[in-house]
Amino acid sequence: MRIFPLSLFQGRMNSKSYFAGTLLAVLVFIFNLALVVLNIISIELAILIVFLIVIYYCSLVVRRAHDRNYSGWKGFVFIAGILQMEASKGNSNPNKYGDPPPPEIRLP
Repeated sequence: MRIFPLSLFQGRMNSKSYFAGTLLAVLVFIFNLALVVLNIISIELAILIVFLIVIYYCSLVVRRAHDRNYSGWKGFVFIAGILQMEASKGNSNPNKYGDPPPPEIRLP
């Protein structure tokens, strides 16, 4: 049984799922920003939501790095090369981070 927050950082993710997850994070961020501008939510709640978005995006980077057979920490080193993580094909064989991800889009 996995502990929920840690399970976000385990396993692998294909490039389509990484792109979809990144798009989801950006859309939630924009929606959050709009709610703050319209004074619908407080700035404190908005900061909490941004913090959760950052944790979610970090989990995407770690699982995408795992698919490339890199350590999750190495994924953060390559965060400047986001396109490299999105566009490059992962390792199609099982590796130390798990079995290959399914070809369809799957978000945590």
